[in-house]
Amino acid sequence: TKFDIENFSKNDFGLWRIKMQVILIHQGLGDALKGESSLLATMSEKEKKDLTKKAKSTIIFCLRDKALREVTREPIVAIIWLKLESLYRTKSVEN
Repeated sequence: TKFDIENFSKNDFGLWRIKMQVILIHQGLGDALKGESSLLATMSEKEKKDLTKKAKSTIIFCLRDKALREVTREPIVAIIWLKLESLYRTKSVEN
């Protein structure tokens, strides 16, 4: 299934965030946002790494350059998510 989501730049983070969460959940990647320590104990380390890599690449694929530059060096998908929220959530609510 192909999803159509506008790449996030800086406007309306709230809606982008909801759509992104739905896409990650649909792809079975939603748990990656909770952090690696929260992933299922039944998962192997390789499965956890694969899950977080896929989630990270999905998020990065849906960011425009400015937002991408803010998080590109973060190795952990949960930290990328938190950083995006801290940078853009308040600004979007104000707009």
